[in-house]
Amino acid sequence: LFAFENGILRNSFLISSGLNHSTPLGNHEILAKIPLVHYAWFYGSGSPYNYDLGWVPYNLRFYPHIYIHYAPWHNNFGHQMSHGCVNVALEDMMWVYAWAEISAPVEVRE
Repeated sequence: LFAFENGILRNSFLISSGLNHSTPLGNHEILAKIPLVHYAWFYGSGSPYNYDLGWVPYNLRFYPHIYIHYAPWHNNFGHQMSHGCVNVALEDMMWVYAWAEISAPVEVRE
């Protein structure tokens, strides 16, 4: 992730994007800053794809159901890992959450 302000690079760090290119490419913007989100999905009884990651702090929504957020369940940044969200380490996410404003541009590239 590269964070620019007035064309000047303010910060950069490794992230983990979505497996199989599930993070939507293109130009977006921060739609909401949400202090806590409960990340869970139920695909059906007994499905191995069901997950419940609990309540996660520091969430920046930039697409419906897609966020830039802290990911306490792994430390494998720099590799695709998520269901489409952009996973960030705690210290980096705290910085970008405080820095980013609603409507800030988000560009997702391959």
